[in-house]
Amino acid sequence: MPDFCRILFVALAAVTFFGSVVQAQELQQGTYRGDTEYNTTVVVNIQGKRAWASIIANGCLGDVEGKLARNDAGQLYLVDDLYNETQCAIAIIPDTTTSFQTEQGPECSYHHGAACDFNAYVRLQQ
Repeated sequence: MPDFCRILFVALAAVTFFGSVVQAQELQQGTYRGDTEYNTTVVVNIQGKRAWASIIANGCLGDVEGKLARNDAGQLYLVDDLYNETQCAIAIIPDTTTSFQTEQGPECSYHHGAACDFNAYVRLQQ
């Protein structure tokens, strides 16, 4: 393998391994808050292995509560207590120990209606 290719391979592996990888246990517990592109406020509260997410906006109000779980690939999710990950799961994609992106899966509109979603970049509130 030419030196350039070897260096590129090692660099990509390092970015993949060391990039903004934050483990669930490294996320600080507490209340996180952020706004969506639709001017909706998303609040996520993490306490131990449980989490609660809510949405507040004009014409939109909702929440979901559940456990924090990982899928086979190690991705962290808030999984709805009332159903399971096939009904509503919200991905928690850590950026730092005090911020993360949320991305809702299918079937979450039951919790908030069609006018909004749980997708937001949230930061720990002091």
